[in-house]
Amino acid sequence: MFLNFLRTWWCGPLNICPIYREIGVSRRGNESFAREVVTDVSVENFFRKEVRAWRRFNWYLSNAFSIAGDWGPDSVYFDRLSIDLDSPDDKSRAIEEALVFAEEIESIYGAKPLVVDTGFKGAHVHIFLSDFINWGDYQILYRYMVSYVSNKELIDKNMLQWNRLVRIPLTRNIKSDEARDTKIIYPVEVGMKDFDWRI
Repeated sequence: MFLNFLRTWWCGPLNICPIYREIGVSRRGNESFAREVVTDVSVENFFRKEVRAWRRFNWYLSNAFSIAGDWGPDSVYFDRLSIDLDSPDDKSRAIEEALVFAEEIESIYGAKPLVVDTGFKGAHVHIFLSDFINWGDYQILYRYMVSYVSNKELIDKNMLQWNRLVRIPLTRNIKSDEARDTKIIYPVEVGMKDFDWRI
């Protein structure tokens, strides 16, 4: 189930596969963090043990992808934007802001973002693109889209990196002393088994 969802998330709504993406896996509290550029087909070879026990690990995936396997800011493309809204003192503030932001993007642009409750501090808003773009365009589009976030102090400023890894939805957020499931909360609540890009 996890591997099927991972491949679906990997290819994205544009269904561009097989492609290279960077995947990251870590234990509790980001111990033993490992990251590798692989294809959706070879990921199981690189992380076989982790895939079998996927609920015991933190899982991350790059928004960047490469068709030829070259990996650098000038040779990757992007099919999605991910914006991280955090409020360590009151997670509900970040979640509310993420939902308002997603609804506004949908009403203005007709793009239906995915909002993921990340478990501890807030939410990720994933905006999927109708075509892939390069790193220069990604930066421009990202800065423009976050202008729609009304409470700028909630934006994680470290998200704008070409090789940033983003937590994979519906996996676990495992801290040193606690673990919580991440969940899709907008546009509908859905699990791995029923996930479909048509939502």
